[in-house]
Amino acid sequence: LRASTQIVGSAVSLYCISPSLATLASLVIPSIIAGGTVFGSVLRKLSRQAQAQLSTSTGIAYEAISNIRTTRAFGAETKEHEMFQNEVHKACELNIRLGIGIGVFQGLNNLVMNGIVLSTIALGGQFVSQQRLSAGDLMAFLVATQTIQRSLTQISVLIGQAIRGMSAGARIHEYQKLTSSIPLEQGIRIPFHSMLGQVQFSNVGFAYPTREQQMVLENFNFTIPCGKTVALVGPSGSGKSTLCSLLVRFYDPINGQITIDGKDIRKFNATWLRSNVIGMINQEPTLFSTTIMENIRFGKPDATDAEVMEAAKLAMAHDFIQLFPDGYRTVVGERGVTVSGGQRQRIAIARALLKNPSILILDEATSALDAESEKQVQSAINNVAK
Repeated sequence: LRASTQIVGSAVSLYCISPSLATLASLVIPSIIAGGTVFGSVLRKLSRQAQAQLSTSTGIAYEAISNIRTTRAFGAETKEHEMFQNEVHKACELNIRLGIGIGVFQGLNNLVMNGIVLSTIALGGQFVSQQRLSAGDLMAFLVATQTIQRSLTQISVLIGQAIRGMSAGARIHEYQKLTSSIPLEQGIRIPFHSMLGQVQFSNVGFAYPTREQQMVLENFNFTIPCGKTVALVGPSGSGKSTLCSLLVRFYDPINGQITIDGKDIRKFNATWLRSNVIGMINQEPTLFSTTIMENIRFGKPDATDAEVMEAAKLAMAHDFIQLFPDGYRTVVGERGVTVSGGQRQRIAIARALLKNPSILILDEATSALDAESEKQVQSAINNVAK
């Protein structure tokens, strides 16, 4: 803002001191603006490429680190390192080109402005010799010209920084403009105690957005009476997990409808439906990098410690939690890496049971449990369902 104000003020001063010199100096301004526009568009494109390449290299590093056990199990450390090194090298090359481009842009800007100053001195000297301009006015004109030069230099630096910032924030702005296909806060809510939990799929057809031509479900009809435990059995890829995702409204069906107690689930508030009515445990449950207590309480933020422990007992998790030095205050690490697969599943089951949902979905949630623990957890779930 200060640089822009100085440019405007100095330009007015130039015309007041010598309209002839000011007019001659301003003739080169359009060419400077045109050149800066062209150069700026090239730099913006290069900056977007550099930012995208940096994102690619960061993604490779994140995947390798987050899946470090798999990487080491297959002895792929060298391969992952080479992939990361290659992508980082590409990012470095693009950033070097971007830095050179910004440097050339700023250098040319300074060169042009210095050329204007030298031209002003030459023409101003002639005007002084012809007594069309006093020496004092020429000095004042030069000072005003240098003020414009410094201000334009500051603006060129800011433009370079803005190009980097705009490219870095471009993807964020893209995500901000996206709208959810399933509104989270629209729809009805009904008293929780009035929910019975009868589920019905009526002529449901569905295909994933990335594979619209491949129908996963066609004219699917299915009813689950309230208070009943139903097992879906089928080969891998037959659509069992898809049914769970549709019921939780991660997706909406293309055809037909899904109802709970006779009401289309698309009429319900999606956040309320997931928070209060449905509890779901995935095949690979995720834990947060916090304590076991907070991971279980995630299903019901206002739950007391006693309620959390009771849910853990129902999920057959209380005993092994007590064996940890810090008990329920044990931090499980990112994605629960410090506990075993079976322990992670039992903590996730406790988290779902704590909600006491009308509908409980277990998507192969006991696959990592031994036969005895699975039997005990199933017995506990049956007791809760009564």
